[in-house]
Amino acid sequence: MTRRLLVLLGVLAGFAPGAEAATPPVSAEALLAAGIPWPTVRQVAGADWWPQVPQFETPPLFRQPLPKRPLAVTSQWYVRPGADSGIQTTLVAFAGTTEPGVCPLLAEADGVPINARVPAVGKSHVFWVPGDSAAPVTILCFERGPVMVEVKVLGETWSAAKLGRLGAPVDANVKALLAGKLPHGVGSATLGLLPARADAPGKELGTALVPAEAWASNATDPTPQQLAGQLKRGGSTSLPYRRYLLSDGTNVVDLTLFRFRSAVAAKSWFARLDRASSAASIPLTADGTGAQSLFRQVEEQYYVLDFVAGNAVADIACYAPYGEKPSTTCAAALRKLGPRWYAQLARA
Repeated sequence: MTRRLLVLLGVLAGFAPGAEAATPPVSAEALLAAGIPWPTVRQVAGADWWPQVPQFETPPLFRQPLPKRPLAVTSQWYVRPGADSGIQTTLVAFAGTTEPGVCPLLAEADGVPINARVPAVGKSHVFWVPGDSAAPVTILCFERGPVMVEVKVLGETWSAAKLGRLGAPVDANVKALLAGKLPHGVGSATLGLLPARADAPGKELGTALVPAEAWASNATDPTPQQLAGQLKRGGSTSLPYRRYLLSDGTNVVDLTLFRFRSAVAAKSWFARLDRASSAASIPLTADGTGAQSLFRQVEEQYYVLDFVAGNAVADIACYAPYGEKPSTTCAAALRKLGPRWYAQLARA
Protein backbone atom coordinates (compact mmCIF):
# COMPACT_ATOMS: atom_id res chain seq x y z
CA MET A 1 0.00 0.00 0.00
CA THR A 2 1.18 3.55 -0.68
CA ARG A 3 1.75 5.53 2.46
CA ARG A 4 -0.48 8.60 2.31
CA LEU A 5 -2.44 8.98 5.50
CA LEU A 6 -4.08 11.78 7.49
CA VAL A 7 -2.90 15.35 7.08
CA LEU A 8 -2.69 17.94 9.84
CA LEU A 9 -1.34 21.46 9.66
CA GLY A 10 0.07 23.85 12.12
CA VAL A 11 -0.55 26.09 15.08
CA LEU A 12 -1.74 29.70 15.20
CA ALA A 13 0.73 32.29 16.43
CA GLY A 14 0.08 35.79 17.70
CA PHE A 15 0.17 38.35 14.87
CA ALA A 16 0.02 42.05 14.25
CA PRO A 17 -3.29 43.48 13.02
CA GLY A 18 -3.61 43.25 9.26
CA ALA A 19 -0.70 40.85 8.85
CA GLU A 20 -0.78 37.05 8.62
CA ALA A 21 1.02 35.38 11.49
CA ALA A 22 3.89 33.05 10.87
CA THR A 23 3.13 29.58 12.20
CA PRO A 24 5.70 28.37 14.73
CA PRO A 25 7.23 24.94 14.10
CA VAL A 26 4.72 22.19 14.84
CA SER A 27 6.12 19.06 16.47
CA ALA A 28 5.60 15.65 14.97
CA GLU A 29 4.33 14.49 18.35
CA ALA A 30 1.56 17.11 18.27
CA LEU A 31 0.50 15.92 14.83
CA LEU A 32 0.41 12.33 16.04
CA ALA A 33 -1.75 13.31 19.02
CA ALA A 34 -4.27 14.94 16.68
CA GLY A 35 -4.80 11.77 14.65
CA ILE A 36 -7.53 9.14 14.86
CA PRO A 37 -7.59 7.51 18.30
CA TRP A 38 -7.33 3.72 18.25
CA PRO A 39 -10.61 3.32 20.25
CA THR A 40 -12.38 5.34 17.54
CA VAL A 41 -11.01 3.07 14.81
CA ARG A 42 -12.16 0.00 16.72
CA GLN A 43 -15.60 1.50 17.24
CA VAL A 44 -16.09 2.55 13.62
CA ALA A 45 -14.14 -0.06 11.65
CA GLY A 46 -14.14 -3.06 14.00
CA ALA A 47 -12.37 -4.47 17.04
CA ASP A 48 -9.87 -6.42 14.89
CA TRP A 49 -8.08 -3.31 13.57
CA TRP A 50 -4.58 -2.65 14.94
CA PRO A 51 -2.32 0.41 14.73
CA GLN A 52 1.11 0.30 13.19
CA VAL A 53 4.21 2.16 14.32
CA PRO A 54 3.77 5.87 13.45
CA GLN A 55 5.79 7.29 10.58
CA PHE A 56 7.41 10.66 11.27
CA GLU A 57 8.02 12.01 7.75
CA THR A 58 8.81 15.70 8.11
CA PRO A 59 10.62 17.17 5.05
CA PRO A 60 13.05 16.56 3.51
CA LEU A 61 11.97 12.95 4.06
CA PHE A 62 8.38 13.58 2.88
CA ARG A 63 8.12 13.25 -0.90
CA GLN A 64 4.45 13.51 -1.83
CA PRO A 65 4.12 16.44 -4.25
CA LEU A 66 1.95 19.17 -2.76
CA PRO A 67 1.36 22.76 -3.92
CA LYS A 68 2.81 23.99 -0.63
CA ARG A 69 5.80 22.71 1.30
CA PRO A 70 4.73 21.29 4.66
CA LEU A 71 6.45 22.12 7.93
CA ALA A 72 5.89 18.72 9.54
CA VAL A 73 4.34 15.39 8.57
CA THR A 74 3.26 12.39 10.64
CA SER A 75 1.52 9.31 9.26
CA GLN A 76 -0.37 6.58 11.09
CA TRP A 77 -1.64 3.31 9.64
CA TYR A 78 -4.33 1.02 10.99
CA VAL A 79 -4.59 -2.50 9.56
CA ARG A 80 -6.51 -5.70 10.03
CA PRO A 81 -3.83 -8.36 10.60
CA GLY A 82 -4.03 -10.95 7.86
CA ALA A 83 -6.28 -8.82 5.63
CA ASP A 84 -5.52 -6.58 2.64
CA SER A 85 -7.24 -3.50 4.00
CA GLY A 86 -5.97 -0.46 5.79
CA ILE A 87 -6.74 3.04 6.99
CA GLN A 88 -4.15 5.69 6.16
CA THR A 89 -3.88 8.81 8.22
CA THR A 90 -1.40 11.54 7.36
CA LEU A 91 -0.92 14.67 9.43
CA VAL A 92 0.79 17.59 7.68
CA ALA A 93 1.54 21.03 9.09
CA PHE A 94 1.89 24.10 6.84
CA ALA A 95 2.80 27.70 7.56
CA GLY A 96 0.12 30.35 7.82
CA THR A 97 -3.20 30.65 9.63
CA THR A 98 -5.80 29.90 6.96
CA GLU A 99 -6.92 26.82 5.08
CA PRO A 100 -4.21 25.85 2.56
CA GLY A 101 -6.66 24.79 -0.19
CA VAL A 102 -4.85 21.53 -0.86
CA CYS A 103 -7.78 19.11 -0.50
CA PRO A 104 -9.69 20.27 -3.61
CA LEU A 105 -6.50 20.05 -5.67
CA LEU A 106 -5.86 16.47 -4.56
CA ALA A 107 -9.43 15.51 -5.41
CA GLU A 108 -9.42 17.26 -8.80
CA ALA A 109 -6.15 15.54 -9.74
CA ASP A 110 -7.96 12.19 -9.61
CA GLY A 111 -10.42 13.42 -12.26
CA VAL A 112 -13.52 11.87 -10.69
CA PRO A 113 -16.76 13.29 -9.25
CA ILE A 114 -16.29 14.79 -5.80
CA ASN A 115 -18.63 15.39 -2.89
CA ALA A 116 -17.99 18.74 -1.20
CA ARG A 117 -21.18 18.64 0.91
CA VAL A 118 -20.74 15.72 3.32
CA PRO A 119 -19.38 14.68 5.70
CA ALA A 120 -19.36 18.12 7.31
CA VAL A 121 -16.01 18.10 9.09
CA GLY A 122 -13.46 20.90 9.06
CA LYS A 123 -14.06 24.30 7.51
CA SER A 124 -13.80 22.76 4.04
CA HIS A 125 -14.06 19.12 3.05
CA VAL A 126 -14.01 16.82 0.02
CA PHE A 127 -14.96 13.15 -0.31
CA TRP A 128 -14.20 11.08 -3.39
CA VAL A 129 -13.59 7.60 -4.79
CA PRO A 130 -10.55 7.40 -7.09
CA GLY A 131 -11.40 5.79 -10.41
CA ASP A 132 -8.03 4.26 -11.32
CA SER A 133 -7.48 2.00 -8.32
CA ALA A 134 -7.31 -1.77 -8.74
CA ALA A 135 -8.76 -2.24 -5.25
CA PRO A 136 -11.48 -0.22 -3.48
CA VAL A 137 -10.31 3.15 -2.14
CA THR A 138 -12.30 5.94 -0.51
CA ILE A 139 -10.84 9.29 0.59
CA LEU A 140 -11.94 12.10 2.88
CA CYS A 141 -9.86 15.28 2.96
CA PHE A 142 -10.70 18.30 5.11
CA GLU A 143 -9.04 21.48 6.32
CA ARG A 144 -9.30 23.69 9.38
CA GLY A 145 -6.96 26.64 9.69
CA PRO A 146 -3.49 25.70 8.48
CA VAL A 147 -4.44 22.04 8.81
CA MET A 148 -5.31 19.56 6.10
CA VAL A 149 -6.49 16.10 7.09
CA GLU A 150 -6.68 13.18 4.70
CA VAL A 151 -8.26 9.88 5.69
CA LYS A 152 -7.94 7.11 3.13
CA VAL A 153 -9.46 3.63 3.39
CA LEU A 154 -7.88 0.96 1.18
CA GLY A 155 -9.31 -2.42 0.30
CA GLU A 156 -12.85 -1.53 1.38
CA THR A 157 -15.56 0.81 0.10
CA TRP A 158 -16.81 3.20 2.79
CA SER A 159 -19.56 5.78 2.65
CA ALA A 160 -18.94 9.46 3.27
CA ALA A 161 -20.88 9.20 6.52
CA LYS A 162 -18.72 6.34 7.81
CA LEU A 163 -15.49 8.16 6.96
CA GLY A 164 -16.93 11.20 8.67
CA ARG A 165 -17.15 9.21 11.91
CA LEU A 166 -13.35 8.86 11.76
CA GLY A 167 -12.84 12.46 10.74
CA ALA A 168 -14.98 14.16 13.39
CA PRO A 169 -12.73 13.30 16.38
CA VAL A 170 -9.71 14.47 14.38
CA ASP A 171 -11.43 17.76 13.62
CA ALA A 172 -12.00 18.22 17.35
CA ASN A 173 -8.33 17.47 17.98
CA VAL A 174 -7.31 20.01 15.34
CA LYS A 175 -9.37 22.68 17.08
CA ALA A 176 -7.67 21.84 20.38
CA LEU A 177 -4.24 21.85 18.74
CA LEU A 178 -4.79 25.26 17.17
CA ALA A 179 -5.96 26.56 20.55
CA GLY A 180 -2.86 25.18 22.27
CA LYS A 181 -4.94 22.76 24.35
CA LEU A 182 -4.00 19.36 22.91
CA PRO A 183 -1.71 17.29 25.19
CA HIS A 184 1.09 15.58 23.30
CA GLY A 185 4.55 14.08 23.66
CA VAL A 186 5.97 11.53 26.09
CA GLY A 187 7.01 11.96 29.70
CA SER A 188 10.48 12.61 31.07
CA ALA A 189 10.73 9.03 32.37
CA THR A 190 10.43 7.71 28.81
CA LEU A 191 12.79 10.31 27.39
CA GLY A 192 15.39 9.29 29.98
CA LEU A 193 15.47 5.78 28.51
CA LEU A 194 16.17 6.94 24.96
CA PRO A 195 19.54 8.13 23.60
CA ALA A 196 20.79 11.48 24.84
CA ARG A 197 20.64 14.39 22.45
CA ALA A 198 24.43 14.42 22.14
CA ASP A 199 24.33 10.83 20.84
CA ALA A 200 21.71 11.45 18.14
CA PRO A 201 22.79 10.00 14.75
CA GLY A 202 20.86 12.70 12.90
CA LYS A 203 17.86 15.01 13.10
CA GLU A 204 15.23 13.76 15.55
CA LEU A 205 11.92 13.47 13.69
CA GLY A 206 9.68 12.24 16.48
CA THR A 207 9.23 10.17 19.63
CA ALA A 208 6.23 8.13 20.75
CA LEU A 209 5.03 5.38 23.05
CA VAL A 210 3.48 2.65 20.91
CA PRO A 211 1.45 -0.40 21.98
CA ALA A 212 2.79 -3.92 21.48
CA GLU A 213 0.18 -4.44 18.75
CA ALA A 214 1.71 -1.67 16.63
CA TRP A 215 5.13 -3.30 16.56
CA ALA A 216 3.64 -6.76 15.87
CA SER A 217 0.99 -5.86 13.29
CA ASN A 218 3.09 -6.66 10.20
CA ALA A 219 4.37 -10.04 11.41
CA THR A 220 3.82 -13.17 9.32
CA ASP A 221 5.70 -15.91 11.22
CA PRO A 222 4.79 -15.96 14.05
CA THR A 223 1.43 -14.27 13.70
CA PRO A 224 0.82 -10.72 14.94
CA GLN A 225 -1.29 -12.13 17.77
CA GLN A 226 1.50 -14.50 18.87
CA LEU A 227 4.13 -11.78 18.71
CA ALA A 228 2.06 -9.26 20.66
CA GLY A 229 1.18 -11.99 23.13
CA GLN A 230 4.84 -12.69 23.88
CA LEU A 231 5.51 -9.01 24.50
CA LYS A 232 2.53 -8.63 26.80
CA ARG A 233 3.27 -11.78 28.80
CA GLY A 234 6.76 -10.44 29.44
CA GLY A 235 5.39 -7.07 30.56
CA SER A 236 6.46 -5.07 27.48
CA THR A 237 3.17 -3.38 26.59
CA SER A 238 4.20 0.24 25.92
CA LEU A 239 7.26 0.66 23.72
CA PRO A 240 9.38 3.85 23.54
CA TYR A 241 10.03 4.56 19.86
CA ARG A 242 12.02 7.26 18.09
CA ARG A 243 13.00 8.11 14.51
CA TYR A 244 16.05 10.04 13.31
CA LEU A 245 16.85 11.29 9.81
CA LEU A 246 20.45 10.92 8.66
CA SER A 247 22.20 13.85 7.01
CA ASP A 248 21.56 12.44 3.51
CA GLY A 249 17.84 13.20 3.94
CA THR A 250 16.92 9.70 2.74
CA ASN A 251 17.87 7.13 5.36
CA VAL A 252 16.28 6.92 8.79
CA VAL A 253 17.24 5.30 12.08
CA ASP A 254 14.28 3.80 13.94
CA LEU A 255 14.84 2.63 17.49
CA THR A 256 12.53 0.75 19.83
CA LEU A 257 13.04 -0.21 23.47
CA PHE A 258 11.37 -3.32 24.89
CA ARG A 259 11.22 -3.35 28.70
CA PHE A 260 10.41 -6.65 30.41
CA ARG A 261 9.69 -7.77 33.95
CA SER A 262 12.62 -10.19 33.97
CA ALA A 263 15.94 -10.87 32.31
CA VAL A 264 14.57 -14.24 31.18
CA ALA A 265 11.78 -12.54 29.20
CA ALA A 266 14.29 -10.08 27.70
CA LYS A 267 16.59 -12.90 26.54
CA SER A 268 13.64 -14.76 25.06
CA TRP A 269 12.63 -11.68 23.06
CA PHE A 270 16.20 -11.16 21.88
CA ALA A 271 16.17 -14.76 20.62
CA ARG A 272 12.98 -13.94 18.70
CA LEU A 273 14.62 -10.92 17.04
CA ASP A 274 17.68 -13.04 16.26
CA ARG A 275 15.58 -15.58 14.37
CA ALA A 276 13.62 -12.88 12.55
CA SER A 277 16.70 -11.24 10.99
CA SER A 278 18.89 -14.31 10.48
CA ALA A 279 17.68 -15.31 7.00
CA ALA A 280 19.56 -13.82 4.02
CA SER A 281 21.61 -11.56 6.28
CA ILE A 282 25.24 -10.53 6.38
CA PRO A 283 26.78 -10.59 9.89
CA LEU A 284 28.61 -7.43 10.91
CA THR A 285 30.60 -6.44 13.97
CA ALA A 286 29.83 -3.79 16.58
CA ASP A 287 31.81 -3.47 19.82
CA GLY A 288 30.50 -2.27 23.15
CA THR A 289 26.94 -3.64 22.98
CA GLY A 290 27.18 -6.40 25.58
CA ALA A 291 27.43 -10.17 25.54
CA GLN A 292 24.06 -10.64 23.85
CA SER A 293 23.96 -8.57 20.69
CA LEU A 294 23.70 -8.91 16.93
CA PHE A 295 24.51 -6.60 14.03
CA ARG A 296 23.41 -7.47 10.51
CA GLN A 297 22.64 -6.21 7.05
CA VAL A 298 19.45 -7.93 5.92
CA GLU A 299 18.86 -8.55 2.19
CA GLU A 300 20.16 -5.11 1.21
CA GLN A 301 16.98 -3.73 2.77
CA TYR A 302 18.09 -2.56 6.19
CA TYR A 303 20.76 -2.69 8.87
CA VAL A 304 19.77 -3.89 12.34
CA LEU A 305 21.54 -3.81 15.71
CA ASP A 306 19.89 -5.55 18.68
CA PHE A 307 21.23 -6.01 22.20
CA VAL A 308 20.16 -6.95 25.72
CA ALA A 309 20.77 -4.59 28.65
CA GLY A 310 19.45 -6.03 31.89
CA ASN A 311 15.70 -6.50 31.55
CA ALA A 312 15.54 -4.49 28.32
CA VAL A 313 16.11 -5.22 24.65
CA ALA A 314 17.07 -2.45 22.25
CA ASP A 315 16.28 -2.64 18.54
CA ILE A 316 17.92 -0.16 16.14
CA ALA A 317 17.24 -0.28 12.39
CA CYS A 318 18.54 1.93 9.58
CA TYR A 319 16.97 1.97 6.12
CA ALA A 320 15.50 4.12 3.36
CA PRO A 321 11.71 4.10 3.88
CA TYR A 322 10.86 4.88 0.26
CA GLY A 323 12.42 1.75 -1.19
CA GLU A 324 16.02 2.64 -2.03
CA LYS A 325 18.89 0.50 -0.83
CA PRO A 326 20.13 1.69 2.56
CA SER A 327 23.24 3.81 2.57
CA THR A 328 26.52 2.40 3.84
CA THR A 329 26.46 5.28 6.33
CA CYS A 330 23.82 3.25 8.16
CA ALA A 331 26.47 0.85 9.44
CA ALA A 332 28.62 3.68 10.78
CA ALA A 333 25.61 5.35 12.42
CA LEU A 334 24.58 2.17 14.25
CA ARG A 335 28.14 1.33 15.30
CA LYS A 336 28.38 4.76 16.92
CA LEU A 337 24.93 4.90 18.50
CA GLY A 338 24.72 1.30 19.73
CA PRO A 339 27.56 1.32 22.31
CA ARG A 340 26.51 4.71 23.68
CA TRP A 341 22.91 3.65 24.16
CA TYR A 342 23.98 0.32 25.66
CA ALA A 343 26.16 2.11 28.22
CA GLN A 344 23.27 4.43 29.07
CA LEU A 345 20.82 1.55 29.57
CA ALA A 346 23.35 -0.50 31.54
CA ARG A 347 23.65 2.37 34.04
CA ALA A 348 19.86 2.79 34.38
